[in-house]
Order: sequence, then structure tokens, then C-alpha cells
Amino acid sequence: MPAGVGQAREFPAFGSHEDIDTADRTIIPFVRACVEQAQRWYDAEKPGASRMATGNAIRSMCRARKSREGDHLAAAIGLRSMLEGYTPELPDWAFDQHTIKGKAMGRGLQHFREDAKLVPPRTADDPYEDEAYRLWAIKQQGQVRR
Repeated sequence: MPAGVGQAREFPAFGSHEDIDTADRTIIPFVRACVEQAQRWYDAEKPGASRMATGNAIRSMCRARKSREGDHLAAAIGLRSMLEGYTPELPDWAFDQHTIKGKAMGRGLQHFREDAKLVPPRTADDPYEDEAYRLWAIKQQGQVRR
């Protein structure tokens, strides 16, 4: 395999996370698709298509907004954990019906709906919310018809 193709196999998968800001979440899946296509399309006799996909991945990463925030988070949490035994404290509201601790605390749909959900302020009424919670309550009671 010529120089560069092996690197294209490894670099963009990791490189698309390094320094790429999360403001544009389309970059990482786009890069992954480009790398997968470059690998599928690679032909030593006609490397053009493979080069095009690799080039598109590289150009999209070059044009993306950059930030070191992901690297800083990895160090502040992950590296701190390794070096100092740090375990981040989770806020109380994080323990809802989806966690073992939240279930042990008896937290159910009401807690999830009123205290645990973290979503941006509504921009419009959600016409499905009440019906969704009504059905989730039925499901929790085991009254699901097959």
C-alpha cells in the first residue's frame, strides 16, 4: 500500500476529534464516511477516487472551527483521574429513573419530567409531551399489549 493510504486509514478517525470544535457536528461523521469510502475505493492502479475522498476529509477538517476544549476536558477529567484518583461528582438531578442509583431512590417519571430533564427552553408547545408521559407510565406499570 503506498504511503499515505495507511495514514488515511488511521489519522482522520482520531484527527477529526482533535481540535475540531463541536459547533459543527457534521464534520466527524463526514470524515468517517470519507475514510471508509477511501478504503473501499482504493485501487493501486487508479488511486484518484480514494484520493478525492481523503482530500475531502482533510479539507473539511481544515475548514472546521477549531477548539482545544475537547483536549482540555480529556486532561481535566481523564488525566486527573489517572494521576490523582479524581472522580467527578454528579449532581443530584443526574440520578433519574435511567440510573441504578435513581431507581434505588424511587425516582420515576414525575422526577424525570420535572427535575431531571435538561433541555433548552421551549420555542413552541410540544403537542406530544403529555401523551408520551401517559404512555411511558403505562409501560412502566407493565401494561403493554403486544
